[in-house]
Amino acid sequence: MKQVSSTFRAFWMRVRFLFSRRTRAETDEELQFHIERQTEANLAAGMTPEEARRRAVIAFGGVEHAREACSEARPGWFLDTLWQDVRYALRGFRRTPVFTITVVAMLTLGIGATTAVFSVVDRILFRSLPYTHDDRIVSVGLVHSLERQEFMLGGFFFDWRDHQKPFEAFASQGTYPHACDLIETNPAQLGCLNIQAGFLPLLGISPVLGRNFLPEEDRSNGPPVALISYGVWRSHYNQDPGILNRLIDIDGASVRVVGVLPKDFELPTLQSADVLRPMGLDEMQERTAMPGSPMRTFARLKPDVSIAQARAELQPLFRHTQTLVPAEIRNDFHLSVRSLRDRETQDVQLMAWILLGSVLAVLLIACANLASLMMARGAARERELTSQLLELPRLVEQTLKLDGRIRVLAEIFADKRHALFLGRGSLYAIALEGALKLKEISYIHAEGYAAAELKHGPLALVDEDMPVVAVAPNNELLEKLKSNLQEVRARGGQLFVFADPKAGMKSEEGVTVVDMPAAASELQAPIVFAVPMQLLAYHVAVLKGTDVDQPRNLAKSLTVE
Repeated sequence: MKQVSSTFRAFWMRVRFLFSRRTRAETDEELQFHIERQTEANLAAGMTPEEARRRAVIAFGGVEHAREACSEARPGWFLDTLWQDVRYALRGFRRTPVFTITVVAMLTLGIGATTAVFSVVDRILFRSLPYTHDDRIVSVGLVHSLERQEFMLGGFFFDWRDHQKPFEAFASQGTYPHACDLIETNPAQLGCLNIQAGFLPLLGISPVLGRNFLPEEDRSNGPPVALISYGVWRSHYNQDPGILNRLIDIDGASVRVVGVLPKDFELPTLQSADVLRPMGLDEMQERTAMPGSPMRTFARLKPDVSIAQARAELQPLFRHTQTLVPAEIRNDFHLSVRSLRDRETQDVQLMAWILLGSVLAVLLIACANLASLMMARGAARERELTSQLLELPRLVEQTLKLDGRIRVLAEIFADKRHALFLGRGSLYAIALEGALKLKEISYIHAEGYAAAELKHGPLALVDEDMPVVAVAPNNELLEKLKSNLQEVRARGGQLFVFADPKAGMKSEEGVTVVDMPAAASELQAPIVFAVPMQLLAYHVAVLKGTDVDQPRNLAKSLTVE
């Protein structure tokens, strides 16, 4: 029990590791640990603290690249990425509900109709029959203008069985099930069918309980035995294993049950039978009888023997049989050898292919209509994007009018040593760019974070001496961003928010809101909001007296290692 508990606990830990999300703060802490160890090694080598730190960062490589590599190494990274894609798709659907409903309706019609029809034709055209090597099982016999299904007569069966060459097994069943009465405390009328002992082995069928008929049981006056169906075993005998060798009363005669058929068993003639009995033919009597007992005959082809070859090899036997038929009806009989699938489906195959082709055409039409909608939507979107891009110069020009106000704000940043930049969605990248530009040209330590990650470490850095810059476009993430900014303000942080004029944000104590001069779309916002980030970094650098054109330790050429 203790070992089972330990194994379960280990399994649960692996599952939690797969789906747990590692926070950015934890990753940053690990990355910082490696940089500090390298810094200590550099100090031990005799470097100054500043040089040791600089060399450690250079040796470690890009922090962002390492952070992404750590994230992608997690087992649950794919699930996180998939969930992000799903959320993005759902937001897109919500923005265009009419288009979404139209597309879903088209796909539902096309895929639904195709699936429904395929579930019908699959059994006819594609799915294997419930027999071993079903492609080698054939229906063999004579056909007549009055009987299009293959049949055999007892006077010919044994002659064909003994002299045929293309088959490795040859057996028959009765033509039709006949009604029989199960006389017990729970009487019922069942369907009984006679089969030869080699019939089930030919199909590759074995009873789920008990055995098949023995050769001595399939003889004239042989012992009365029977195989019952799974349904009868379940409904009449409650799946009692003791049914084996039990005597049951069928049509007033005691019959011993020797086996139970599989649950999915079906006759190759697609008929239903509840009880199988040995055919018990008298071979000598059948050979001399004319025409003899009627039956349905099936055979299993030898490996590498085709149906055409089998038909050709049976021609001598068929011609001999014709000589035994009265001359006036001799030409009405023909030899037939066809696959079991062809016998079961017959003319339905053609209709199934036509039906499948029709629904595939419907699916193609639905896909073509969907493609047309996407192209039309793409063209409209292209015109919209072009219009927005052409409007960008005007928006940037209006944003540049904030230069004077941003210069005033830069005086607050000039004597700070740290700064925090926040953004959500596509504006998170602009927050990163703002932080990067500030530390690049003014040498103030600045970091950009997604506002949603504040609680995972960055919020602990916020105090009254930490200026926090936020970009707030008017989008679906605005309310969540406001909630994040309230947490910053609750910890005494100085907020400087560059907000869309429709965002509804006002300046108050500790919060300075800079309204952008014009509303920007989702496409325009990243470019427009990048302008004040650049201006802020520029004016802070000018106030600090740093060279904005040639920042220290910054390589302007691409280095390939």
